[in-house]
Amino acid sequence: MKSLVNDNQLIMDSDKSKLEVDNLLYGKVCVITGTLEYLFRREAMQIIADIGGINADNVTKKTNYLILGNFEYNSILKGEKSLKLKKAEKYILEGQDLKILSENVFYDLIDEYE
Repeated sequence: MKSLVNDNQLIMDSDKSKLEVDNLLYGKVCVITGTLEYLFRREAMQIIADIGGINADNVTKKTNYLILGNFEYNSILKGEKSLKLKKAEKYILEGQDLKILSENVFYDLIDEYE
């Protein structure tokens, strides 16, 4: 069975045998912004789902982790922050329990999974 993530990305339902209840991402709402260096976004989202995390497209007050990819390839941003990053920073300043993870930290969290 497939789950619609957004208009152009589908991920498969998680494989329950791959759940990692001890993983920091397990049961947490995760959003990706920017371009990931080593994975396509769909692949990263599938790994998050398989671990037991919850994928979301936009930063909301329910978001636990914003995974920060690279913005260099986005000609619209021209070195600026993405709207998702700006929103996450705003929520953090308001006291929201939301963490911004670098791409490298994300890979460390899924390293044992791969």
